[in-house]
Amino acid sequence: MGKIFSIPKIRALMKKGTPMIFGTDLLQSFYEYGQEALKITMEMNNNYHTPEEVRKLFSELIARKVDKTCLILPPFYTEFGKNTKLGKHIFINTCCHFQDNGGI
Repeated sequence: MGKIFSIPKIRALMKKGTPMIFGTDLLQSFYEYGQEALKITMEMNNNYHTPEEVRKLFSELIARKVDKTCLILPPFYTEFGKNTKLGKHIFINTCCHFQDNGGI
């Protein structure tokens, strides 16, 4: 179907607490970005990647650049991903699961 809402629009709606109601464009967009998150996390979790490659995949997952001071040890799981923001010097240990609907 194609994503109807942009990532900034979805982030703004989630920040406002807009409900995701079945059959709406918001829920459809959220679902499609969620499918993208599954694809990226499957790649990250099921193949070996250097720390630089993991940061690149994670940047794609969250749609924001991940600083080179961050260390992420897969496997990692999320249902959406696009509502996560990382600072500098962040360590994410293996088997973390982020539920980022409301933002992290």
